[in-house]
Amino acid sequence: MWNTLPAHTPLYRASWLNDTWEDVLQGYGSFFTDGGRYNMTHQQTIYAAQDPLVALTEFGWHAGLKLCEDLGNGVPLAYPLTATGKLWQFVINTPLTLVDVTHPACAHRFNYAAHAAYNPHPDRYRSCRDVANQLRQWAHPPAPHTRPEGLLAPSIRTSGPANYTAQQVVLFVMPAPAVVPVSLQSRGGLIDSWGVALEFLTDTGQPVTSIAPVVGWRNPRFRLSGSQNAVPRCPVRPRSRSLPVNNWQSLDIQYTPY
Repeated sequence: MWNTLPAHTPLYRASWLNDTWEDVLQGYGSFFTDGGRYNMTHQQTIYAAQDPLVALTEFGWHAGLKLCEDLGNGVPLAYPLTATGKLWQFVINTPLTLVDVTHPACAHRFNYAAHAAYNPHPDRYRSCRDVANQLRQWAHPPAPHTRPEGLLAPSIRTSGPANYTAQQVVLFVMPAPAVVPVSLQSRGGLIDSWGVALEFLTDTGQPVTSIAPVVGWRNPRFRLSGSQNAVPRCPVRPRSRSLPVNNWQSLDIQYTPY
């Protein structure tokens, strides 16, 4: 149930193009919206991952969902169907005490179905938010653990090899020193960043036009730029490879937008 992420573990977060490094650890990504899977409105929360493909896939899913919403609401789309963002690599210079919400002990302690964390529905998050709220208020967990600073949860949008569950690292941005001795912002350090160009293609791999009948929402392509360094291989993902810059690469989104 408990998981301690060692200090200086590389983490990744993908965000929109206009975000700056100062924005990354503020946790405002879904602060002013209806919230996310593990946060409600006005709860500062950072969605990150040890696996860069998790960050990129989550970004791609949200970009595709936004395009689908615009299409369904009659908002004119610009073609080809693209989105731009940034991929951030950073570390927290102290260990992070996290709770794995897929662990049976966590499901038993907080009384929810074990598969609730794997619910693929795009906007029905009450059970996950309830667990996160209880963790935020869990001031005295069993010794020797400190107050949890976040949770580990499956990234249901991200595919992977057999026996590999892609995970999100969800961090609670809490006030210091009342709740935590030192804020996440002051403990965080930027390692590298890349620009992200994302493009959805037709089912035959061509750029989408207004006359294309089918869009391959599951398999956009992406290209990294802005740094001379490739994204390092992910140590927790089996058979992972580094992600080169300035080359188009395919992305596999496990669940398409509804």
